Amino acid sequence: MFGYMKLYILSLVFQNKKTIMESIKELRKQKGITQEKLAQLCGLTTVTINRAEKSGKMRLTTYETIINTLKSL
Repeated sequence: MFGYMKLYILSLVFQNKKTIMESIKELRKQKGITQEKLAQLCGLTTVTINRAEKSGKMRLTTYETIINTLKSL
């Protein structure tokens, strides 16, 4: 059951790539941090953060990590 739910969530996420990309960028800017700082806090690379903001291409786990990090700031 969990696998199905994760696939459903993943499909919703990628249907709204533009919204997600804008949300990540907007949240990051509201928190006043750079892509480099966000990458450091998430344990990701700056390239990954940049790609997430520009193309929306990322794994669900990466998206979860970025959002959870931004929410915790």
